[in-house]
Amino acid sequence: KRASKVSPVAALREAGLERRRPSVVAVVVGVLCLAGPVAVLVAAAGAITPLLAIVVGILLPEVVVVGVVCFGRVVFPWLGALLARPFVDRDVSARLARDHVRSGARTPAALAAPILAISAIAGSMIITLSLAADWSTALDRAGLQVPLVVETGGDRTVADRLTDDPAVALADPRTMLGEHEVVDVALAERSRGLTAVRGSLDDLGDDAVAVTETYASDSGRGLGDRVPIRVDGERVHPVVAAVVRDAADLYGDVLVPRALAGARADRAVPDLVFVDPGTADLDALLAGTDATVLTADAWIDQVDEQTRASNQVGLWVLLGPAGLYAAIAIMNAVLIGVSQRRTQLRTIALLGATDQQLRRTALWEAGLVGAAALLVGGAVTGSVGWLIRYATTRDVVDVGMTVPWLPLGAIVAVCLGLTLLAALVGSARFRRPV
Repeated sequence: KRASKVSPVAALREAGLERRRPSVVAVVVGVLCLAGPVAVLVAAAGAITPLLAIVVGILLPEVVVVGVVCFGRVVFPWLGALLARPFVDRDVSARLARDHVRSGARTPAALAAPILAISAIAGSMIITLSLAADWSTALDRAGLQVPLVVETGGDRTVADRLTDDPAVALADPRTMLGEHEVVDVALAERSRGLTAVRGSLDDLGDDAVAVTETYASDSGRGLGDRVPIRVDGERVHPVVAAVVRDAADLYGDVLVPRALAGARADRAVPDLVFVDPGTADLDALLAGTDATVLTADAWIDQVDEQTRASNQVGLWVLLGPAGLYAAIAIMNAVLIGVSQRRTQLRTIALLGATDQQLRRTALWEAGLVGAAALLVGGAVTGSVGWLIRYATTRDVVDVGMTVPWLPLGAIVAVCLGLTLLAALVGSARFRRPV
């Protein structure tokens, strides 16, 4: 009796809505994953630091992806149908694909999930590392106070020649001993802009060291705490007397005064010397050595290039396997989705659709869902980029902005390419019934 009062169209629509409705668990998890990060960012927006922004930029996309996937049965059919709107009046295949996407639930969500995951997570990591390198470069430019940087090439005589020549206005050797740097505080303040943000550099001595803000944050050891270092093979625990600004390329994370460095510091060879040449002729002074003299800008550009190359290698290591798994998931989702549409496509064929229209429908459907997932992934990546940019420009005024368009574009191209290829392969056997 009830069935007679419900039209077939209304029954199908009601069934479709039931399929789209997420479970209670999915709703709870989705709300927590989406609302939690927003609440944290709103609460911490006024005091967020670049380091915290970078950490958030790496971890936030995973949480957001989980939240969006929980509502995937609603989000992606709606967004895919919205993206199809400009094309439905021009191509009947686009209209058919729009109707398939809008009436479906599991297939669009299953296909969009791996595309969203790889685009949001990989894109966010790429933009995070790029903007972090921009921040580091800006710190180098703001801190470096001398016009030249000399790379010693492991030659012990280079630093001695520069520090002993009275014509050289300033020569500050950088001597790294494993996890810490032996520093002359007075020289580092003049050459590298060494500045304490907490405590005082005047308190460094035979039982006191300085650490950078990043080290203090990562290790949980701040002003007044003790840090473990190794001096001449013996582990000691000096107190932290000062916390200095970050500048990873200019000085080490733990700065040890020469009074605490031990005999090993006297035998160590500095890797760099920050130099104000004064009236000295460095070409003549360093003749016959392995030294390389660079301008401050040239050295900073060289370090920036090396940092980005290292980041690229790290991204390949981290994202390579994940990208492979995502590619397999994309291909499987498309092929399974196409196979599940065979009955519907056969019905359309009986109504007069050509073989070409059937194939184009499959391509349109896969393309619309893929584009919807990439759009959401791009929004996540853009939000992460804005957050890091906001934090770094608050810390250093003159920060460049390098957007890695090539790798970001490659993610879009690969995801869409795999999606359309799988749809093309899956629809290759479509034929109108004879």
